[in-house]
Parts: sequence; structure tokens; C-alpha cells
Amino acid sequence: MAKEFVEFNQAYEKSLKGANPTIKTEIVSLNDALGKVLSSDITVCKNLPAYDNAALDGFAFRYEDRAKRLKVAKVIYAGDVVEPMLGEGECYKIMTGAKIPKDATSLVAVENAIDFDGEFVTIPSDIPKRICYQTPR
Repeated sequence: MAKEFVEFNQAYEKSLKGANPTIKTEIVSLNDALGKVLSSDITVCKNLPAYDNAALDGFAFRYEDRAKRLKVAKVIYAGDVVEPMLGEGECYKIMTGAKIPKDATSLVAVENAIDFDGEFVTIPSDIPKRICYQTPR
């Protein structure tokens, strides 16, 4: 039996002709959604969490303090509420999911920090300023 080769555009047209599109929609529970396709986007009214949080364990600091050796002023865990308190030459050690205080404008992952000894850390110079504080809705 000889193999038939078809150009991409021809194969695409053939596959569209063989498709059976449907416009039937139904509302199902999340438990019954496996194997189904969304007919419209799912949107939420509010981002959760509704604050900037650390996506990784690392250090939160003021962007102006990059390329400096900083003292860890506080360790912030997920669920902690910390008022801004950074002094000059200080940073936070921050854990995944923790709320980022408004006085910190940049983050560096633990593995990208330089020379962390438990009390002081050196921040690399090539860290971008990247925290965008969300406005509550």
C-alpha cells in the first residue's frame, strides 16, 4: 500500500471538513468539567490574593539598594502582616506567598542572591524593578 503525502494546507482543509462543530453549551460543576471545552472565558471579579505577594523565597528590598550588602530586618512568612519598616541598608527575607510590604520595590530569589550568611545578603546589580502594586477594586 502506497503512502499518500498531502501538503499542509490540504491536510488542514481536509481536517476542517471532517470536523463536527457544535454550538451546544451546558453549565456543569467543576467536578463534571473533565473532558469538556470552555465555550467562553472564565473571569473573576477580584484577584486572589488581592495584594502583591512573593512568588518565591527570596529577599525584598528597595530597588535603589541593588548591588549592596543589606541587613535582613525581618523575615516575612505567608500570612504575616508587616507594616513598612525598612531602614537604610535593610531588606526583608520573604517566603513564598507572603505579602510584600509597600516599601520594597524589587525581589531577588534566594538562589540568585550573593553571599547570604543568615544576617546579611548582597543583592546582585542586574535585578529589575518589577513590583506593581495593585489597586483594590
